[in-house]
Amino acid sequence: NPRVAYVQGHSQFIVQVKFQPRPGFLDRNRAFRDLERRDCEDDFRIPVRVKGADQVLPVCCDLIGTLTSNDITFEPEVLNFGPCYVEASVSLD
Repeated sequence: NPRVAYVQGHSQFIVQVKFQPRPGFLDRNRAFRDLERRDCEDDFRIPVRVKGADQVLPVCCDLIGTLTSNDITFEPEVLNFGPCYVEASVSLD
């Protein structure tokens, strides 16, 4: 994303956010726990304020999500697909 962007009136600008919290993020930053969604302890709500160039009022919103693990496991642990050539596909039954 660019550091500076200009948005015309009555239009939109899409912003991408990469959020990679370390383990224990919500334990260290309890203020970001989402108290509106109490069903999961890993829910977060982080207030974000976007200031537009030469704009008087900022745009206020929340970054909302649920922290999950990025661990992946396979069963069986080893899969042998045999040879697979470029632009080909293989599968297991």
